[in-house]
Amino acid sequence: MNNALCVRLDSLEDTARLGRVLAEMATRVGTRLILLYGSLGAGKTTLVRCLTENLPGGGEAEVCSPSFTLCNEYPTCPEILHFDLYRTEEGHMEESFLEALERLGSLDAPLVIVEWAERVCPCDHRNFPASYLACSLTEKDGGRTANIASPGADRKRNLDFLRCMLKANNLPEQENYDVAASCRLRAAQG
Repeated sequence: MNNALCVRLDSLEDTARLGRVLAEMATRVGTRLILLYGSLGAGKTTLVRCLTENLPGGGEAEVCSPSFTLCNEYPTCPEILHFDLYRTEEGHMEESFLEALERLGSLDAPLVIVEWAERVCPCDHRNFPASYLACSLTEKDGGRTANIASPGADRKRNLDFLRCMLKANNLPEQENYDVAASCRLRAAQG
């Protein structure tokens, strides 16, 4: 079985369904770190908005890209810390991001979502929890593909749960993986 899966997103409704699945990962599996990869306009912030709307308190959140503020906090359960590392220097992490990683081991751990995760220094990967996801979004043939990997120690459990939830939400897994996105995910795994 592959260490990653691919989902075709042909509409905003498909993205909303994927957001619902990722929210389930946070509440039922305990995933507390989601790394997002993709070019400008690939749909990273839209996916964060869809995920946020599916968590308790998400209706109160005003989700927008934190490109200039670095981090937005949303009053969800679990709390979301939404980082955008686009403007950070590659390999140089802001203190607030490192502090968020330290909080991942606590009982009230937030859900940390990172846009432009390719800018995370590989040395910071050692601070990642056992259960996390890496998702690469790419525009393709008028829609998008989401290549999702679970690089942590809990990969089999996470991918099995994802497959089950994707099927339940009418998001069929694709056989044709995006090679470039898969390479980015492999690099994310260290």
